[in-house]
Amino acid sequence: MSTKAPRITDLDEDFAGDPLRHLARYCLPDHLVNLQGLAFVAGYNVDISSRLLDDGGLTYQTVVHRVTADGELHGSEYIIGMAEYHGAGWTMIPQGTGTLPDAAVGVEVAVRRTPITTLIRRIGSNINDWDFADSGDPQQDRRIRAEHDARHAGGTVDQIIEAETDHLVHARHSDEFYDVRLVAVLSGFDVEVKNRLVGDDHECTLTARRVDQDGDPVGQAIVVVSAYRNGEWTIDRSRTGILEGDAALRPADTGELVNFLFERINDWDLADEFIEEDMTVDDVTELTETQRTAMRRKLAQTANLPVDDLRDLILSLPARQPVTDEYEGPYSSSAPYSSQREHIAGWLEEYSGRGYYNRQKPTTSSKAFYGRFKCAPGLLWLAEALGENPDTCRTAIERSAESGSNPASQCGAFRKVVSWPRIVELLDARLAG
Repeated sequence: MSTKAPRITDLDEDFAGDPLRHLARYCLPDHLVNLQGLAFVAGYNVDISSRLLDDGGLTYQTVVHRVTADGELHGSEYIIGMAEYHGAGWTMIPQGTGTLPDAAVGVEVAVRRTPITTLIRRIGSNINDWDFADSGDPQQDRRIRAEHDARHAGGTVDQIIEAETDHLVHARHSDEFYDVRLVAVLSGFDVEVKNRLVGDDHECTLTARRVDQDGDPVGQAIVVVSAYRNGEWTIDRSRTGILEGDAALRPADTGELVNFLFERINDWDLADEFIEEDMTVDDVTELTETQRTAMRRKLAQTANLPVDDLRDLILSLPARQPVTDEYEGPYSSSAPYSSQREHIAGWLEEYSGRGYYNRQKPTTSSKAFYGRFKCAPGLLWLAEALGENPDTCRTAIERSAESGSNPASQCGAFRKVVSWPRIVELLDARLAG
């Protein structure tokens, strides 16, 4: 986002350079960070929680909701984004990402699964009037609001995230407030941000609590209160500090709070290994020029490929693909495969016979495979890995998710956006390269 960038200032020497890379939450999925950041600058209440999983991984959940001027829930649903961390990598959890209806305490309701890109658009299109900064020029304010609405109605998610948001009140928080918020999130604390109007002034309260491996609060919490008056956010020093149980708040400056957070990082909140910038590198099988030439000839003659050729081509493509990873991620603790590349390659390995799935009508046709395969994220990966435009990939998987819970319907909706003739075009371009 092009909001005022969160900065870390005056940290201990132990955290000089780029130390935050050693924290597991440093590499959260981009779209989950964008959802959280956009909700924050849009004036939504934000709740961030996490806990240690039984297998040693982490689960991370962001819940946001729009609020009234009094800080109460505005509307009837919450927006949720969820990810899990395994083996130094984060995976979006689609079944935990979507909307959740407001329900009575103790009543369990299921998440209505929704693509995170749709959720981001929904947040940006539902900002309260009072969360737009007043420039003092009514005509300019109307123009800014109209431009904002048009961008969120017709722009891509990337354009929405990259758009200038200085016209939003909450984009103007002080650097020291951003510092505490960022370090609290990265340090594995549960973070709660609440907003309300006090008279004509905005008030934003951040509370961060350390939690144990079950997600239960332990020890002290920190509180930062910031107020927006006359176009500027100012930390309320009398209400900012360290809180323990029912004891009175002990005032503390934000520098002390940052160090307090770093000193209480749990062992499991450190990354399993140092995470490199390039998250997309993996072993691939190179195709020979002879293979490429033969495959292109078959494709030109039949607008199809034998499944063995398609499988060889698939194994030459990187398993990690950004759009697929943001939607589903490359790993799933409940799946018998480590990536959609492995999933599809496994399918095709036995596709000409009954195989593991006891197929009633085996075939050697890749076109038939594309029409029969019933895993929308797998189709997404294939299209993206072959070079389909990222926005088209996002549109296709969003249409898939909107089609209901039936896998066949989901894949049918996906194929209406990325058809087999389009796959043939992508295959030809890939083989030509």
